[in-house]
Amino acid sequence: MTARDPASNGLTLVSRLALRKELHITHAFQPYLDVRRWAIVGHEALVRGPQGEGAASVLHAIHPDDHAAFDLQSRHAALITAQRLGLFDRACLLHLNILSSALAHSARPLLSTLATAAARGISSRRLVFEYTGFTHAEAARNLRQTRNDLRDFGFRVSLDDFGREALSFSLLADLRPDLVKLHPGLVTQIQHEPQQALLVQRLVEACARIGCVVIAKGVETAAESACLAQLGIPLQQGYLFAHPAQDALVQDIPQVSVGAESV
Repeated sequence: MTARDPASNGLTLVSRLALRKELHITHAFQPYLDVRRWAIVGHEALVRGPQGEGAASVLHAIHPDDHAAFDLQSRHAALITAQRLGLFDRACLLHLNILSSALAHSARPLLSTLATAAARGISSRRLVFEYTGFTHAEAARNLRQTRNDLRDFGFRVSLDDFGREALSFSLLADLRPDLVKLHPGLVTQIQHEPQQALLVQRLVEACARIGCVVIAKGVETAAESACLAQLGIPLQQGYLFAHPAQDALVQDIPQVSVGAESV
């Protein structure tokens, strides 16, 4: 493996990106909570541009050949920012997004995050690798090859947007992730869609059999939240609770009520 190989190591990846253009990114952090205890249990790091531009805009400016380098550098920057904001002083997890396209050659650069975390005194058990956009079969194969190494080091594995792609279901069986985040399409108006609710209930049951925890994301109404809780999904994320906070951590989330009952 040569220094020109994008899968060789994390430093080479970052160097390749730095040679092409100077990268300016920030991060926003969106919490998710356990609605039974009304307590924040984790934050997802979301990449932003220097003026708060969304992830899609930031990624659009990155050459496809540099996706792996960008993914790595963004992840390391998120770790540093989260530590500066005091996230690891709390009983919270940090979710780090991983691009499917960044794993098209190799998943080994993910292990460089371990070195970054260890060098800063951050326990890998506080970190969750959240994989999204698995339309690349090669990326899925590379992830399968690396999953045991990640778990040996204490990392948790999460599948994002679960249910969006048919590949989600094969990944659930093959990877046996620690967590899955439901695609918002399965969450929106679930209280009015019996078939949708039944599907989600079956997914919760299937995940429970393999020891996988389900998180609902894209929760926007109290009625959706109440229905999801009744279906066995108390871990929830969405605008109902908090928008992503730019370079900051949400401290408290006001209690949400449904009629006379609190969610």
